[in-house]
Amino acid sequence: MPNRLLPLNPQRNKGNLNRFLIVGFSLFLTACTESDLFHASLPTSPTAWVRNDSLQWKVNVTDTLKPYGVWIEIRNDNRFEYRNLGLEVIEIAPDSTVVRRDTMNYFLMDENGKWTGSGWGSLYTGSFLFDSEMIFPASGEYTFIIRPALTDKRITGIHSIGLRIGMKK
Repeated sequence: MPNRLLPLNPQRNKGNLNRFLIVGFSLFLTACTESDLFHASLPTSPTAWVRNDSLQWKVNVTDTLKPYGVWIEIRNDNRFEYRNLGLEVIEIAPDSTVVRRDTMNYFLMDENGKWTGSGWGSLYTGSFLFDSEMIFPASGEYTFIIRPALTDKRITGIHSIGLRIGMKK
């Protein structure tokens, strides 16, 4: 009898696949949240992100001794017209003083025209380091504000901006 491929039994493999997906998804969630102090994204306007529109996050900090890594997550589509996105990032302490104000420049596309973020189709997500050693000087609620730092009044193709603050390993 010649060697031949046998069809898979979909009913038998369905249970194994479901168990694999549940375990995999659980591990993914645990891995993403175990060491994160904060992780959230906010959508921009569906039509365009207007230059003066800012996004704001409130982050409760209790540990002032350990350094944190801070990442800005940008979700864009192929309507974004530039290689880079300039962002103004403002950190405000619990006592309302501005701790830090930086203008960052993140490249969403390489010099060959390829999007740097992960994704498929026309939607891409990139995670960009903002600070690798952030130490909060006092405990309490910090405010992070992010707004576009481009000269254009309207920016199309940016779907959301995220802020992730994680423990240094």
